[in-house]
Amino acid sequence: MNHTIERLLLMALLLIMATTSCSDRAVDCYNRGNAKKANGDLNGAELDYRRAAQLKPDYAEAHYNLGTVVLQNGRVDEAIMHFQEALQIKPDYAEAANDLGTALLQKGKVDEAIACYQKALAINPGYAMARKNLDKALLQKQRADQAIVH
Repeated sequence: MNHTIERLLLMALLLIMATTSCSDRAVDCYNRGNAKKANGDLNGAELDYRRAAQLKPDYAEAHYNLGTVVLQNGRVDEAIMHFQEALQIKPDYAEAANDLGTALLQKGKVDEAIACYQKALAINPGYAMARKNLDKALLQKQRADQAIVH
């Protein structure tokens, strides 16, 4: 009798797991990633964000947060790819545009970074960080232009 109950419980659990959508599991992974990132576990957060993006490829926020984590870990090219993916999915994602600009600026692509900051500000005119980053990039471009003249 006990064995039968265990088998029924196992079958019920398997049924529940099978009916849980990829989207729900992606959100769970994303939320775990947020908790790990908040606690400073960037490697754990990266794994969870990556899994969320695999389970739900059109999950812009998962790609964005994955980009922020890999950027913090110094993997600028990979961060650029994830920010671009987030923007492809959600074109009005001001934070992704801003952080893409930051990653591009780290690669020395000042004009592209400026365009990203301008896009972020077009989406959200009150976005103070994008304004600050745009000012920084414009100053960097001005210095580079002056260096070319001299």
